Amino acid sequence: MNSNDTSKKHSSELWIGTRYSGLYLMRFDNDSKLIAREHYSSEEGLPEGVIHLSHYKENGIENPLILSDSGLFEPVLSINSKPSGGKNEKQNKEDETKSYQLQSCTRFGKIFGDGSRQVFRFVQGFREDFWIYDGAQPYHITKNKTGEMQIDSLPFLPMRDKIGEIYAIFPAQGGITWFGGMDGLLSYNIGIAKDYKPQYHALV
Repeated sequence: MNSNDTSKKHSSELWIGTRYSGLYLMRFDNDSKLIAREHYSSEEGLPEGVIHLSHYKENGIENPLILSDSGLFEPVLSINSKPSGGKNEKQNKEDETKSYQLQSCTRFGKIFGDGSRQVFRFVQGFREDFWIYDGAQPYHITKNKTGEMQIDSLPFLPMRDKIGEIYAIFPAQGGITWFGGMDGLLSYNIGIAKDYKPQYHALV
């Protein structure tokens, strides 16, 4: 198994993502002893192709997020799941009921969960904001006053032409975010006011 990424949903759960072998959910008891292991594949809704694991924090809880060629997916608790506490390994193998189903995630914008685009990078910032990279350009996602997600991509349109394929997104304190690409490093400062809209339309 070529382990790709890991993420925790609760202190007793560990998600492990592999490059080509799906996802694994490891469950532990209070003594950190492994009590259950579940494998997730296309049968549970996992998209085809290479996947990566990331996470986001909400109300102090770290939630796993699946990045794929078909967008964002997330594990949703299955209504048919059975509690795994107290079972031995043989019982776990015999129990085919999975704890979660994998569903498309649109909480960060419909365009990232409708299967229309890939998602390669997902990073949470320090200001309840998020960064997504789809292989073509980065997107900055913020919440407005009503709680709706606002997606901004205009400032980042020329970024890939300058630094090539983006491999890392690193939000730092003070509103600065660093982008590491094949051909260099760029920073973006959210604190600098920007106006990309023309004051009027020119007729040539």
